[in-house]
Amino acid sequence: MNFNLYIRKLKEIQDKCRLENGYSHIIYQVLENTIDDEEYSIIDTSSLKRTQDKATAPHDIIAVPDFVITNKDYTFDGIQNSENILGCIEVKYSDSDTINPCRLHSEKQNKGYLDYYRKVIYTNGWIWRYYDSSGKTWTINFRDSLSNASYGELIKLLCSIDWDKESIK
Repeated sequence: MNFNLYIRKLKEIQDKCRLENGYSHIIYQVLENTIDDEEYSIIDTSSLKRTQDKATAPHDIIAVPDFVITNKDYTFDGIQNSENILGCIEVKYSDSDTINPCRLHSEKQNKGYLDYYRKVIYTNGWIWRYYDSSGKTWTINFRDSLSNASYGELIKLLCSIDWDKESIK
């Protein structure tokens, strides 16, 4: 997807849909083009419930993210094997929910995204924020810099994430 098409799709969702699920389809397309599908899988977990015992969303997680990244060999065998679940993507509608994520860190009874997934991306397509458990972060904000260069930087940063390691390359 080129920059102009990407921005056009984001504007359509913003003007016509006003739901985070609308952004999810665009986010998935970008991720699909930047994640090595020989090594990793992108699993849509947006319809799972936290209280159900699911393969990529344990019962003690703070919430279920929209997408989970696993290694290609991952299969659910009845045991939640977090070693093969490598990261997650949380899609939001509003900019403020993307800038100030509320599910990154653990609470008394539930694990935060970083404690379970190790690598987390919060995005609404306009703003992308990356976090990893070692403290590394980056942000791309198309609201501040609507340019092809920013889109190229986003693609470069997404491609540089080594989902198997603790930080990006």
